Amino acid sequence: MEKKQQRSIIFCTLQLTIIIFLFIIFRTLFDSMILDYIGDSAVLGFFFVIIFLSLKNNRAFFSEKLTFDFFRSLKNYIYVFVGYLLVIVSSGLVSYLSVNSQDYEVEIIQITSIPIIILFIVATCIFGPVWEELFMKRVILDFSRIYLPFWLGMIITSLIFALLHNVPLPQRLFIFMLSVITCFVYKKTDSLYGPILIHSLWNFTSLV
Repeated sequence: MEKKQQRSIIFCTLQLTIIIFLFIIFRTLFDSMILDYIGDSAVLGFFFVIIFLSLKNNRAFFSEKLTFDFFRSLKNYIYVFVGYLLVIVSSGLVSYLSVNSQDYEVEIIQITSIPIIILFIVATCIFGPVWEELFMKRVILDFSRIYLPFWLGMIITSLIFALLHNVPLPQRLFIFMLSVITCFVYKKTDSLYGPILIHSLWNFTSLV
C-alpha cells in the first residue's frame, strides 16, 4: 500500500469513526420505524459509501480485491462452503452456551409491507455485508497486516467488528467468531467476495 493511499485510508477511517461515535451518542434522536427495519449498519454503510467510495483512488483500492478471478477457482467455492458451515456450527455453539443466559433475547420484527420487506432484505443480506466486509477486511485487516502478523490483525479486526454491534454478549461472541472465519477465508482466497458471500448467506439464513 502506497504512502499516499495509506494517508487517504487513515483520513477516511477517522471521518467514519467520528460519525460512528456521533451516531451512537445521538442514536435516540433519530429513532424511527424505518431505522428499526434497515438497521444501524445500513445507516453507517451509507456514510461509508460517501466517505470512502466517493474518491477514485479508494474505489481502485477496493477493486483490487474484487476481481472476477475469484469465481474461476473451485477452491474458492470450497473455502466459502466450509466457512459457511463453520459459521453455522459457531452459531449453534453460542446458542447452546447462552441458553441459560438471562440477558440473551431474540428480537422478532414483524413486517407486513412488501416494499419494507424488500428494503429489509437488501439492507440485511446485501448492503450490510458488502460495506462491512469492505471496511473490516480491506481497511482494518489489511492495514493492520502492514505492521502486525496476520493472527494479531485478525483478532483486532474481529474485536472491533464485534464491538461495533449493539447486541448482547453471546451474540457479540458469535460475531467475533464470524469475523475470524471470514478473515481466514479472505486470506486464503485473497478476495473480498469470499467474506461477503459468507456474511450474506448467514444473514439470509438468520432471516428464514
